Amino acid sequence: MKNTVQNKNVTWNLVGVTLNASYSLFLLIFITRINGINAAGDFSYAFYITSVLSAIGMYGGRIFQVTDISKRYSSDHYISSRLLTSLVMFIVTFLFCLISLYSVYTFLLFLVMIAYRAVEAVCEMYFGIMQINDNLAAVGKSMSLKTVLTFVLFILIDLLTKNIVLASLSLVFSFIIIYFFYDRKIASKYTKIVFNFTHHTFVLLKESFSPFIFALLGLIMLNIVRYFIEYRGNSTIQGYFSIINMPAATIALLSQFLFQPLLNNLVKLHQVNKMKFFSIVKLLLIALTLMGILLAIISYFIGAPILGFVYHVDISSYRFELSLIVLSGIFSGAVGVISNILILMRQMRIQILMYTLSIALGILISYLYVRDLSSSLYTSFIIMLGEFIIFLLVFYFIVRKSVKDSKK
Repeated sequence: MKNTVQNKNVTWNLVGVTLNASYSLFLLIFITRINGINAAGDFSYAFYITSVLSAIGMYGGRIFQVTDISKRYSSDHYISSRLLTSLVMFIVTFLFCLISLYSVYTFLLFLVMIAYRAVEAVCEMYFGIMQINDNLAAVGKSMSLKTVLTFVLFILIDLLTKNIVLASLSLVFSFIIIYFFYDRKIASKYTKIVFNFTHHTFVLLKESFSPFIFALLGLIMLNIVRYFIEYRGNSTIQGYFSIINMPAATIALLSQFLFQPLLNNLVKLHQVNKMKFFSIVKLLLIALTLMGILLAIISYFIGAPILGFVYHVDISSYRFELSLIVLSGIFSGAVGVISNILILMRQMRIQILMYTLSIALGILISYLYVRDLSSSLYTSFIIMLGEFIIFLLVFYFIVRKSVKDSKK
């Protein structure tokens, strides 16, 4: 019976995370073909910059909730805190758009995207309840339903209106519909949820600050090059950059989601057998690196023709850059895995320093080299490689110290 439940969890989680990791890819394909490369650039910029701002709404994410072994905080506290952080996210986004002097069109696109991110942030806490109760299958089903419904509605609205702002409302509607008719229903089987803003809610926000800040820094790191393209380039370059970078973004997101099913077991293993725990993490990182090398080689030969056919654009002169970008997606995914492991080990402050150093280097390199599409792609690879090296080295020394301490 236990194996059957575990198999369902793995299968549905895999389906859900695959769809969730790839739906932005399919939306970008559709927009590029129907609305053009400039619209694709506008959509991808708003989508990924609001993903940075979504760190405010997520505020530490599901992992802090799932690894709360001592049950210091109830589900009410986690969900209530997300309502507060989502409100703050709206305010910050509004101010960001005003300061950036965006057009009305871009401003509206940002507001729609951030509304979607707010609903997503609340849903993540319901996913946490499901995962704690060993029901990742429900999480996978929810992700699948949201993705399919989003894609169908987006296509219908965009075909009728040729307006990506209106079409993007499908993200908001789909997540709200599945939230009310599925997520709440499943989560209510395990706990009665009451929105309760108490002292504990604010204490939780204080304790979650460290994972929030390095999640924010991590997302800033991923999008530094996009900032410089926006202000030095144009929507066309942004569109092409998003197309070539899409496989890397998908790989990085997929590696993060595939890590989730291991989390519960790793939490328990870290408590009882640190040596075995670190051995599994080591194998995971090696497997990710080898997979990245293999995918980079494959993408060099067939990546550009496939993307060119799918998106109906010519990127044949960027074959080598594409293979580097695919490899950088694995670097980014590995950094996410290391970061989550360090959260599990409650190594918070060191990550802030690691991300700050990575961002400082990323801004410097982007300032010096981002000019056109090719330089933007090379810069993105160098930044991700540098971040991976920093995290890997620091993680190595932390593991060495932890192993030595456990032997005393």
